[in-house]
Amino acid sequence: MNYVIIHFFKASSSATSPVIIEQILADSHLLRPLVEKHVFFIFGEKTDYYKELTKKASLFFFQDKNSLIQHLKTYQDYRLIVHGLPFKSIFKDFLFSGIKLKNISWVNWGHGHSYSRRELFKKLLDKYIMQKLNSIIALTKYDEYLMERLYKSNNVHFLPYRSESIQNLFHNSLTSIKHSGRNILLGVSAGKPQRHAVGIEYLSKLNLKDINVFSPLSYNINDENYIQSVIDVGQQKLGDHFNPVKKLMPIDEYVDFLRKMDMIILPSLKQNGLFNIYILLYLGKKIFVPEKSNIYISLTKLGLQVETLDSINNYSVTTEYDKDIQRKNKQIILDLFDLDKTAENMKLFYSKLCSTKK
Repeated sequence: MNYVIIHFFKASSSATSPVIIEQILADSHLLRPLVEKHVFFIFGEKTDYYKELTKKASLFFFQDKNSLIQHLKTYQDYRLIVHGLPFKSIFKDFLFSGIKLKNISWVNWGHGHSYSRRELFKKLLDKYIMQKLNSIIALTKYDEYLMERLYKSNNVHFLPYRSESIQNLFHNSLTSIKHSGRNILLGVSAGKPQRHAVGIEYLSKLNLKDINVFSPLSYNINDENYIQSVIDVGQQKLGDHFNPVKKLMPIDEYVDFLRKMDMIILPSLKQNGLFNIYILLYLGKKIFVPEKSNIYISLTKLGLQVETLDSINNYSVTTEYDKDIQRKNKQIILDLFDLDKTAENMKLFYSKLCSTKK
């Protein structure tokens, strides 16, 4: 039987959702005749980021979850793929609305998996729901480990996003710019989990007079007070060396911007910034993250060389990786984004989702 695949995305994830939708459309020919059609449910405001996509994809925008669920029930032969968390309690709402969880796969975008003692019922309900899903896709090795341990489920799989845009950058001989030790990327978005103040504090203790610290604040911009606090602390501690980046750049321009960076300091404990990290590691750059963070554990499990925040000092910032480490990191990234391998893994994922009985 051929199925309609319905994908759920959060509209405000404007730097992520449109790119993934583009990749799904580009890969659609690989899934015939298994998948009849891809349909995209977007939860939130329709913005200009989706303008071009509406011309070539079936996009539906919803402002509330009830209208989304009611529209979903008008479909018959379909399967669901939830990307991230378009809205809170989405799986619980599906369960209590009579939607079959076995027909749903969840691509986890690094959401936390911790519960307080008061949340025992929520933990047990989540565990029940997660075990009923067709599959859970972890984008990092640490998320895979956490979910397997917490939910005691055998439906968790590590499957990095297939990204032809990243692979094309590699095939087009994306080149690095010589290490200067001066251009530092701090964080990847304006969200609180980035913990900008932690990174700023580390940098303020360096005895370097000619650094340029660039902090992208154009994505995840819901909390304007937090954004302003980052700018205030950055200028207070680093002065003119701190450069907030509030413009959301086109992908080609942003990649060129990354080429000029010497390293990234990412104080976040959660999984995020993978696009930035993979590009910079491919270019031979250094990555500084907390030792107990999702990112550090996941990247080192893949065999990549990355640095801890505590190792930031004048020497580690001004010196680049030796050539052997650069070559090793580059090869691991190339293997991770091998298009033939990722295409095969993608087809296996869709085959499993579509093999469940009605």
